[in-house]
Amino acid sequence: MEKGLKNAGFTNITSEDYYVPAAPWSDDPKMKQLGLYQSVAMTHDVEGFLVYFMPNYLGWTPKEITNYAATIRREFREAKIHSNARWRMVRAQKPWDA
Repeated sequence: MEKGLKNAGFTNITSEDYYVPAAPWSDDPKMKQLGLYQSVAMTHDVEGFLVYFMPNYLGWTPKEITNYAATIRREFREAKIHSNARWRMVRAQKPWDA
């Protein structure tokens, strides 16, 4: 991402990685709330992601995709699994002469 921005002429490029709980398992209230948002987004988006990749790369049928998506959703609801998602924040400044 940073290289593409630099090639496009952007300046003052910075990036930071943030690790967010993939489910609301954290003891920190703020991280727990972020984990809730992350889990909702991932459980709602998982099938759309699978519909593209699984048939094209693994030859899966729609029924196989639906079953696998249900398994993923169920695992996201498991409180004993403490996974994280990495978010990368990239900031850049558009050149004044652009």
